[in-house]
Amino acid sequence: MTRRSTHGLDTLPDAIDWRQRGACRQEDAALFFPEHLNAAHAKVALELARSICARCHVQPECLAYALEYEHNHGVFAGLTAEKRRQVTR
Repeated sequence: MTRRSTHGLDTLPDAIDWRQRGACRQEDAALFFPEHLNAAHAKVALELARSICARCHVQPECLAYALEYEHNHGVFAGLTAEKRRQVTR
């Protein structure tokens, strides 16, 4: 099944819809990129990001996306870039 874009110019497969269902969708994106914050704020942001990811139903899709596109920054599926690198080793 495909869905028309809001502009009607193209279609998107349902597989992309996982991003619309993520628990992080309504959160501040800065929480998921703690490496761009000072050390004190980064630790708090990382814990908040992990807690949001922990209750998310699309973790498998999120992790697959981060691994496929080799994101070197940010928290995806509750994992930092370093943890994702460990997963792929």
